[in-house]
Amino acid sequence: MQSPLHPLPGQRYGTERSLRPLHQAARDIIDQIAAVSTPILVLSGGEPLYRSDVFQLARYGTDLGLRVALATNGTLVTKHVARMIVDSGVQRVAISLDGAGCAYPR
Repeated sequence: MQSPLHPLPGQRYGTERSLRPLHQAARDIIDQIAAVSTPILVLSGGEPLYRSDVFQLARYGTDLGLRVALATNGTLVTKHVARMIVDSGVQRVAISLDGAGCAYPR
């Protein structure tokens, strides 16, 4: 069951109008980064696939010549989402394998 607070990747939560300033702010930051250098832009923080515009931002950064990477916990990655990641220009994906307990012998 899908939580209303956590839409599926690429789905919108909030209205188009309410999200526009956040999307524009993200694009402005990407513009500032691209104006200075062409580093790897890593989309991360919490779970980036919860952002409805994550694929648009990835494509925007790629089109500006940035190498775009995505850091995800992997729980939302399906075949469809994987295709969207590739199509948006993401060149690297890191999947976190964090856990609550020790996963290996010390």
